[in-house]
Amino acid sequence: MTGKARAGSKRGGPGGDSRAVRASGPSCPGVAARAAAKARSLSVHERVWNVVRQVPAGRVVSYGQVARMVGTTPRIVGFAMGSCPDDVPWQRVVNSRGEISQRSAGDGAARQRRKLRGEGVTIDRRGRIDLEEFGWLGE
Repeated sequence: MTGKARAGSKRGGPGGDSRAVRASGPSCPGVAARAAAKARSLSVHERVWNVVRQVPAGRVVSYGQVARMVGTTPRIVGFAMGSCPDDVPWQRVVNSRGEISQRSAGDGAARQRRKLRGEGVTIDRRGRIDLEEFGWLGE
């Protein structure tokens, strides 16, 4: 016998061993749970993107604010923003201190800064945006 076949297995005989099929098929609770989690994840991302699309130019919103509007966590909002479609104004989402969040690679923070300045958003010497002046409350 090779590799994964177990002693006493009916694999290869008439009718075969259907355990492998059952374990990977849609009736398996683990597979169903992962599929449901993926569907929820996608719908959460869509909801995040729909909120961010409403933020007007010259305004910003925090990850936490979007999370509360959507019913998720700021971290999930960050994940959604990292994979958003081109029509989502990602640059308008900042952290709770009004700062542009650092990225692990690339020039995303510099691009975000340029885009926000182009929309008239002021960033002070400490790298902060005045949320009282530029914050969006979802009106």
